[in-house]
Amino acid sequence: MPVRRSANTTSEKKQKTAPTKEKKKPVKATLKPVKQKPVIKVTETESSPEEIVHSSWKFITAFQFFHVFRHYFQIPASFNIDKLEHALCQRPSFAFADFMAHIINTLIRQPVTNENYEDRLLTLFPDYQDRFSDLSLMDKIDVLKAIEYAHLEEENFMTFRNEITPESIRMDPLGIDYEGWSYWYFGDTRLYREIPLSNKKGSLPDFTFELVCSTVEDWHEIVKRFQPKNRTSNRELADHICEIGLEVIGKLEAREATRLKNEAKLKRAKELELIPRKRSRRLETRFEEEAKRQKLLEIERQQAELEAIERKQRLKEERLRAEQEKRKLKVEEARLKNEAHAYLSSLISASMDKESILKLRELRNQIHKKASIDEDQVVKMRRWIPLLSKKIFIEFKEGKIRFTSEENLDEGKMTRDIIHRRR
Repeated sequence: MPVRRSANTTSEKKQKTAPTKEKKKPVKATLKPVKQKPVIKVTETESSPEEIVHSSWKFITAFQFFHVFRHYFQIPASFNIDKLEHALCQRPSFAFADFMAHIINTLIRQPVTNENYEDRLLTLFPDYQDRFSDLSLMDKIDVLKAIEYAHLEEENFMTFRNEITPESIRMDPLGIDYEGWSYWYFGDTRLYREIPLSNKKGSLPDFTFELVCSTVEDWHEIVKRFQPKNRTSNRELADHICEIGLEVIGKLEAREATRLKNEAKLKRAKELELIPRKRSRRLETRFEEEAKRQKLLEIERQQAELEAIERKQRLKEERLRAEQEKRKLKVEEARLKNEAHAYLSSLISASMDKESILKLRELRNQIHKKASIDEDQVVKMRRWIPLLSKKIFIEFKEGKIRFTSEENLDEGKMTRDIIHRRR
């Protein structure tokens, strides 16, 4: 007997076999991190003196100016940016007074000493009515900047500056990182970064820098940060910072080793003073011998450094003299060429012979063809003018100009007289 299937059974089967649609989960929107603009959070009223000098572009650039031209101002190499900061922020020292006397000495005719430099500053800058030691920190920085600007208007300094190649004194940033910071290397051991500056006209904010590195620990950290696997900036900037960082680390570690060595010597000397004389005689003799040996080594080291500095200074002076001689030769060359050009032009104007005029024009065109001449040629050109008072013969042969007088004329060599003139 056939079995009748109910409609419900069929519909249930369709429901079981019908494909089920999966619900899609909502996709969360990912937000890109917003690039923050570099900011210097330093103010004159709320920040510490150290934070102010670390961020003030006036202070940093003023120190760099005196540091670059320290040979002109005769500033001791031992006076660095740390000592200048300490003198401005805390208490002036003898070294600071000596520094101030050196940088204002050439601006005033009266003698400047460590004791009277504040009086001389009042003479130079009467707008600052208080003595330098009584000024606010920002006013002290402004005075340093004013001294810099005063030198840029002083004739002797500008003469010295113009003798130096621009490449040796130009300062450029090491590069710019992805956040927009510009990195600068100042004062032999300092790494700063600067906020982006607007090209719009207006007053520059007082604080645009941030001190990044000044200690060995700081430099180790920054070198590690700019390694290829941790790089947060362009390759050129990273390479510059790593190269400079390793050099500064070596310099600072050597200074620290010297400091610890000197401290150990002092400590040993104090220990020997506490030992009874009879027991310490042998140790004292050994200490004296070691002290003598160390002193000799120190003298040798200082002598080597002095010789290196003198050798570098000699090379610099030789380079400056060579550049001066080169400039003199160029001036002399231009003057003689102009005189020869004027003389030939006058001969062209006075000549009636077309062939002679063509020859003279050819000679005149040859004068300015060469870009430069050597000293021997200048010496030869100097002999032209005395010849003009005699009979002059000019010959152009194989691309060269030749002037000779009648007394020195060799008839066998001279094939043709181009010009013959009497005064």
